[in-house]
Amino acid sequence: MIDVYIQASRYEGFGITIAEAMQRGKPLILSRKCNIAAEVIAAGAGFGCQPRVGSVRSAIETALRTPPEELRRMGEAGRRWVEGNCNIDVVTEKTMRLIQAIAQR
Repeated sequence: MIDVYIQASRYEGFGITIAEAMQRGKPLILSRKCNIAAEVIAAGAGFGCQPRVGSVRSAIETALRTPPEELRRMGEAGRRWVEGNCNIDVVTEKTMRLIQAIAQR
């Protein structure tokens, strides 16, 4: 059985629990209010929803109808997304570029 991580808050910046779930290979149902929702959905790692009961219910129903192999593929897509965007080398490089840009102002 594949677990699906559900995060449907009304406001969420970059939720560390989202990255943790993706690192564990879990497909996501996440609120489009999350600042990485569009990227995660575009990567094929999850389903988007609005933070309303009907929208969350619809996303859960979609996930339940999704074949297990597709859910596994989504989980792997999430794992790859985290590795490419959240590993320490990538974060350090982005942070250093930001600091350099600020220092040049």
